[in-house]
This record gives sequence, structure tokens and C-alpha cells, in this order.
Amino acid sequence: MSVKRVKSVKEVYLKEISNSWLIVPTKYVYKIQLGKMLQNEANSEEDVEISYFKAADVQWENVNIDNLPVMWASARDLNKFSVINGDLLVCEGGEVGRAGMVYNLEKNSILQNALHRVRSTNKAEVKYLMYILRHIVATSWMDVLCNKATIAHFTSEKFGDLRIPLPSVEEQSSIIQFLDIETAKIDLLISKKQKLIKLLQEKRQSIIDEAVTKGLDPNISMKDSGLEWLGTVPANWNLTKIKFTTKIKGRIGFRGYTTQDIVNYREGALTLGAKHINKKYQIDLSDPEFISWEKYYESPEIMLKINDIVLVQRGSTVGKVAIINEDIGEATINPSLMVLKETTCVPQYLFYFLSSSYIRDNIKVVTSVTAIPMISQEQINNFVIVIPSLEEQLEIADYLKGQSKQIETIIDKINIQIKKIQEYRQSLISEAVTGKIDVAVMERRHNNDH
Repeated sequence: MSVKRVKSVKEVYLKEISNSWLIVPTKYVYKIQLGKMLQNEANSEEDVEISYFKAADVQWENVNIDNLPVMWASARDLNKFSVINGDLLVCEGGEVGRAGMVYNLEKNSILQNALHRVRSTNKAEVKYLMYILRHIVATSWMDVLCNKATIAHFTSEKFGDLRIPLPSVEEQSSIIQFLDIETAKIDLLISKKQKLIKLLQEKRQSIIDEAVTKGLDPNISMKDSGLEWLGTVPANWNLTKIKFTTKIKGRIGFRGYTTQDIVNYREGALTLGAKHINKKYQIDLSDPEFISWEKYYESPEIMLKINDIVLVQRGSTVGKVAIINEDIGEATINPSLMVLKETTCVPQYLFYFLSSSYIRDNIKVVTSVTAIPMISQEQINNFVIVIPSLEEQLEIADYLKGQSKQIETIIDKINIQIKKIQEYRQSLISEAVTGKIDVAVMERRHNNDH
């Protein structure tokens, strides 16, 4: 199939398309409907409550149909904004253009005005548009079209005027079938690699749990810890509460901490929060925040130093920990964290113990009774810690550092592989929906191979 360059267009996603294809505005070949504004109360006796889709329910290529919220709507609304199987839902805000197909929907539902609903006509298949949108977003054209520098909105007007490459309906069907099959293969491969990462993470956790409760010598004599959740521990290890080994601090200043204390870069001290602890239990400063020097100096007891340990005390990642293992300059913590300082343990050993499943399980028990997951300094202070000799602590910390590094190196390599596979997946979609791949030829080759 020959490919032509279209010199008269400004859209980067249209620079090169199949020579036999048209370029048309979306509104000429699809039925597009923006959703209903959220209605929290009935406006009349005839209004009814009905499930609705919101932007968060729409992920690329798929739409969540479970646990949908409800709003009030009139009979006219139910007809105008209805969602049925086979509809394409497209995000109007947020990640504009993100699109997914509705499948397996069994109850009456409508859509909120954060979404567009698209239906097929005799000129165009709706799933083909889903793949087209994936291609357009990948070129960053949506950022230009919707001015991402402000709050981006993919309005009905912009959507309707969006020009797309359009082959015949038969070719569209072939492209859809080809991409469905090929992307399913790729997704299966990605899924297997993601499962491998999960297994490696579980292995890392198991190694930490074993080392900080059983030690490194498999032949050492054991004793009953007296704690059901802990079981047996090496006979020469001691059990005590964290408060007898470490100082825990959390509150900043005399008045607490507000958004008014936040300042621009270089105008204050670095402030760590829950978001600065990444999945590797390391400090991530890619999105730093700063507070005024006045607020920073108000609380010298929580100024961060090398070997301090920070622990998330509230929110969805409660219990997550990281150790300050390098100089990060003048820094402190916000109220989502507490800091453990001046420990009599080897700091790295304490960090790994706090990373263990035993501590996490205890934190889950403590926080399960609160609406917002939260743990206090007092509760952490009263957790039991198992303490070997300082020499053994150093050995365990060095061992776990080495094991963690090996596993993280493997995970990093797998993540790079996944990223490359995802990039190939996107290039396959882009080439198919612009005609650079002749799917008919590809199908014949596939059939010949089998």
C-alpha cells in the first residue's frame, strides 16, 4: 500500500497516511455526545437515580463497569446520555482523549460531562477511532489542541472538528481485527513480565523478613519470642520496644504546618512527604517541595540528617519507610511523615526491620480501625523489635543491601524491556491506523505461516 505525505496539514499525526485514504472531521462520521452535568438532587418527582460513568472509569481501551456512582436524571437524560455495550467513552478533561470501549454492561447507565460518548455510523467503526485517538495522543497533538499549559479540555467542538485518517469500513474492520490480535499478544507478554517483577518483589520481602527475625546462620539455636506474629528468634537476640532504642519525632513547629508555609525553590528548606518515598524504599526528589526558613528553624528536632529514617504515618502508603543515606542538604518533613533518629541500633538494620512484613502487618491492624489510615508516634514506639548484636546487625544490613541491589537491578532491566515492548505496541497501532502497515498483507503472511 502506497503512503502519501500530506503537506497542507498542521497536524503531526496526519503528515503521512495511506494514499487511498480520506481525511475527515470526526463529527462527519461518528455520533458524539458529551455527558450530563452531575445532578445530586432530584429536580422533579419523575427523576430517578441511575449509575453513571466518570473519567476515572475510562482507561486506555477499557472501561470499568463495577461500583459505579449514581446521580439523579430525568427520562430525557436517560435517553440522551445512555451508555450501552459497544460505546466508546472518551475523556474530556484530565488525560484528554483517553478512550475505552464499554463491554459486559448489564445495567442502565449514563455518562457524566467529563466524558464523551461515541457511536458508530455506516461510515466508520467506533473501535477504529479508539486506536486513532491512541495514535494522536502519542504524538502529543492533544497537548497542542487542548492547551495543556492550562486546564486541558477536549470540548465537543474540538472533538467534532478533529480530523482523522479514514479508510473504507472494510479496511477499518481489518485494522481493528489485526490490532486486537497483535496487541493481545503484546499485552500477554507484558503481563508475564509484570508477574515476574511481582515475584521478585515478594522474594526480596521474604529475604528481608527471614534475615531480620531469624538471622543469617541457619544452624543457630532458636527461642520462642513469646509473640504469635513473630514465632521463634535466635536465642542470643533481645526483644524490646522501639522507644527504648530510637527517638521518634513528627510535629513541625508550634502551629503545625499549612500550605502558607510552602515556598518556591531555593527560598526555604527541602520538605519530604509521603510522595518522596518511591517503590524501592528510596528518597525520590524529582518533585521537591520547600518550606520557609522560619518554619524550618522552628523545629530543629526533625531536621533531617544522614542515617535518619522517615516513615509514612498517614494516608494510603502508611508504614512505608526510607533511610536518608546521603546528604540532601537542609531538609525536614511534612505532617505525613515521622522521623526516627539517634537510634542505638545500626540504622540500616532498623530500616530493614521496619520494612519487614511483621511491622507492616502490625501497622495494618492498628490502622484498620480508622477511616483514614493513620499511625501515631506512640503506637510505633510500642512496637517490638528484635535486636541482635551490633556486629550481626551490620552483617544483616550489608547482606540485605546486596540482595536488594541484585533484585532491583533485575527489576530495572525488566521494566526497561516492558517500556520497549509498550513503545513497539504504540508504533504498531500508529502504523496500522495511518496505513503504513498493510494489514491485509500481514494477515496473508500470518495465514501462510500457519
